[in-house]
Amino acid sequence: MESLQMLIILAMVKPPEIAFEIVSFAVIPIIIANVIGILIFSYLFRNLLEEKKTINERDQYEKEVAKNRAELEIASEIQTNFLPGAIPEMPGFSIFALSRPAKEVGGDFYDFIDCGGEETGIVIADVSGKGVPAALFMVLSKTLMNASAGWNRSVKKAMGDANNLILAESWAGMFVTLFYMRLNHSSKKIEYANAGHCPPLYLGAPDNDFLPLNPTGMALGVLEDNKYGAGEISTSSGDLIVFFTDVIVFFTDGITESINTGEEEFGEERLKEIIMNNRHKKPEEIADLIIESVDLHSTGNPQFDDITLIILKVL
Repeated sequence: MESLQMLIILAMVKPPEIAFEIVSFAVIPIIIANVIGILIFSYLFRNLLEEKKTINERDQYEKEVAKNRAELEIASEIQTNFLPGAIPEMPGFSIFALSRPAKEVGGDFYDFIDCGGEETGIVIADVSGKGVPAALFMVLSKTLMNASAGWNRSVKKAMGDANNLILAESWAGMFVTLFYMRLNHSSKKIEYANAGHCPPLYLGAPDNDFLPLNPTGMALGVLEDNKYGAGEISTSSGDLIVFFTDVIVFFTDGITESINTGEEEFGEERLKEIIMNNRHKKPEEIADLIIESVDLHSTGNPQFDDITLIILKVL
């Protein structure tokens, strides 16, 4: 464009000597100035385009985040509604339960099952994985375990049927560790089966030692037609010191594996110490002390695993 302008000057300015002198003097500065101007304009224009693109991407990202947050809130509400709304009446027993997911949704769950007559089933479980997939698998596992426990009086048979049902519906190699027990209100006998779950702790009234209710089989959803063993406990109230009542603590590994800033786990020994020192208290008071101690221990570190806790006392 600048060359065309110079040709026009040569053609129109008279005499030709003056035109040539003007062109000779002005052509290089004008071309350089215009090139610089075009570069500056192009740079500003490109920045405006990039800024507009960035704004659009940011807006799109914020929309996606808001959408995901809304979906997680809905999933969390649905999952919460799948947990028992209230603890059923169990004559001769006092019980407290809580579940606190590490994220908006989690993979832990607990359940109380009406087994008919004077029996109640208690379930606590931990699904592999985190987030929405674990939450969906948790809903599936809870529903199938509830159904299996409802039509099987034997805890071994209930666990075996639940395993096959969960395995048939599982995806991406997901599985669930689960502890299931049936307690009789009048005889106060407990029958249990443990599918790879961290052992609940049983503290008898006259004892100062804990009895771990160890696994009687592998996790649910791993091996078809897997056989499960069962254990039995005859519980009783304390007869020498009345406030030394039997205590059974069910929990998931989010409690014992909670870490502090020094990568030190909360551990089972701390959990046992809290239970032993407060065994005479109500289940909800013991639970509050456990959660308070876990939170204090992990101060400065986010909760990385779901925490679920059930405390059962024999009255």
